[in-house]
Amino acid sequence: MRSRPSWLGWTSGGVFLLAFALLAGIPFLLPPHLARILAFLFVAIGVSIGGILFRRQGSSGWSAVLHEVFLFLLATCSFLSAASLGLRIPEFRMTVQHLAAGISSTSGPDEVGFGWVLFLAAIVFGILTVRKVRSSSSLKWNWSLLAALTLPGLLAFFCFIPPKEQDRWGEQAKVYFLAGTDATLETAVKGVYGPQLSKLPRFGSLFEFLRLSGVSPEVVSTPLNSSVLVTPGVLVVLNLDRSLDPKELSAVGQFLKQGGSVLVLCDHTGVGGQLEPVNKLLDGSGIRLRFDSAIPFHSEWRWDGKLEATIHPLNRGLDPSDGLLWSIGASLDVESPAVPLLIGRDCFSDPGNKENRAGAFLGNMKWDPGEYRGELVLAAAEKVGAGWLVVLGDTSSLQDSSLPANHPWLSRFFHRLLAPQLERPKIFSLVPAIALAFLLGSLAIQGRLLFLFLAAGTILGASISRVWNDVRAASQIPLQPAMRSVVYLDSKHPGKFSFRSGKEDSPFGFYLALQRSGLIPLHLPASLEERLGSRPAALILWSPLVAYGESELSAIDRYLRDGGTVWVFCDPNHGPILGQLWKRYGISLNSQPLGNCDEARCLLTNEPIRPVEAWPLSVENAEPVASCWGSALAASRQVGQGRLVVFTDHRCFLGGNLENLDRADLWNVRYLEACIESLIH
Repeated sequence: MRSRPSWLGWTSGGVFLLAFALLAGIPFLLPPHLARILAFLFVAIGVSIGGILFRRQGSSGWSAVLHEVFLFLLATCSFLSAASLGLRIPEFRMTVQHLAAGISSTSGPDEVGFGWVLFLAAIVFGILTVRKVRSSSSLKWNWSLLAALTLPGLLAFFCFIPPKEQDRWGEQAKVYFLAGTDATLETAVKGVYGPQLSKLPRFGSLFEFLRLSGVSPEVVSTPLNSSVLVTPGVLVVLNLDRSLDPKELSAVGQFLKQGGSVLVLCDHTGVGGQLEPVNKLLDGSGIRLRFDSAIPFHSEWRWDGKLEATIHPLNRGLDPSDGLLWSIGASLDVESPAVPLLIGRDCFSDPGNKENRAGAFLGNMKWDPGEYRGELVLAAAEKVGAGWLVVLGDTSSLQDSSLPANHPWLSRFFHRLLAPQLERPKIFSLVPAIALAFLLGSLAIQGRLLFLFLAAGTILGASISRVWNDVRAASQIPLQPAMRSVVYLDSKHPGKFSFRSGKEDSPFGFYLALQRSGLIPLHLPASLEERLGSRPAALILWSPLVAYGESELSAIDRYLRDGGTVWVFCDPNHGPILGQLWKRYGISLNSQPLGNCDEARCLLTNEPIRPVEAWPLSVENAEPVASCWGSALAASRQVGQGRLVVFTDHRCFLGGNLENLDRADLWNVRYLEACIESLIH
């Protein structure tokens, strides 16, 4: 016989419940390792409470039933606390609101649907059913019920899987660009080089990437209205420097409710007058742009190892440690129902200086006592209607200089913004179906009605099948530009150069030269074997520091013989790394450098070039591309149906030796353009 719960038991249980809720609401104040330890602790507590709940001896009375409901809620809260801490969900109430949104199967957590009734009824009937099953001695009956639930569930799961998932938006999706005066969508064109280029943040590569991926990008030049913004689509707002009028704001809101998504790209300290217009656009949401600069601490303004992506549908497949390029931007204030997407760790908020107009309102860019140091939100998202409102506090991740490295993330990101319905059937949207199945199963046990259990299994199997298929579709349909326009740089075997456009060893000018010829430079996002099978326009091996395996060399050889183009930049020091490649194609380099010889010429145009660190080259059955004092500096040879091009000066196409925003070496620019036109196209 079990005693009634005492007031001490209820009080201690309430204290535990409150403690779990508080700890779940402050994960940002805990270091990651401590948060994960507490998460495991909460899981253990939840399992223990669940064990107590299911091991208790049956008794009568509503007080005992309420006590079991309380224990159920206590166990549930411990698991939610573990999820909040372990998965870095920033607020406990945010978790509860999103759970409510999933249970209600509506567009927002403030709307309550019939799913709530099913959920509450399932809890009550479930507890009563557990009490009945515990006291049942018919094990055979329980196994038959399990079979009645499982078999139709498996059948429904496989029956509801379509043979092939297609894009949900077809060919009508558009990406609308609304750019302020502090951004340009121009692409690089021949004849405009170095200092002649616009100094504004450049997003022309993003525009071309989307166009070549089958999406229709469009610049919005007229006031926004419902006839301009048509779903499915994404509105990209770049450095907005004018306040939208009420009609335009209404059109944006309607666009979101109908399933369109809005991506707002901002920058530090409201540069360009964007602070007030952006925050006016964000009115009514839980996201605000701050007047500051988010700066990593003790790392020369580099975010290496200090970026963390939260658990979110828009972040699926994103691993910041895999080289996501992010610069100095603004931090964001985020309140529920908005959620963080990207968090900067061990950084500080440097307040802007309104008097520093000449310096883009930047502060002193140093941490001073009293300034916040810790974790800052760098990107955030909020579900509005059927679409996503996303804010990035930095524009550099989508600029021309970063797109080659960031394109795997960009591809998945825009894919999910274009089709937000792919993300709607998450695990929480299973709750109404699970609740209904649980309710039917409970009624079946109470009345021993087998057909209700069959119905419960069918509903559950079909629902899981739908969610599983949607998740699979969302992860398998990224945007991908036409391969005939893609030039892959092998970043899996990186060389000694920087991705920052202002550095002396940056390939930014090389990117521009490819763009001027209608090509898209991208860093190799996967293995050589996987990507070369898709037949890109060319593969660049740039002074690699990691040796190639036999399978990789075989993949390169197959790609060449099937008609591909491979450029190799190397010097005699790469013998241990590229020795197998040299041996296979008869390449040899003289160890006596030519340096920056004055007589060097491009043999494709018979014009002078300016080498930086060249070496004499010999390639079997090859034609020289550039030479100096009778020795080849670059050579090209046919391999099967493809072409192998070898350059011994890997620095003449980097930084200011080729082109950056401050200067351009026109000799080397024309040399590279001639090589692209003759040896890739």
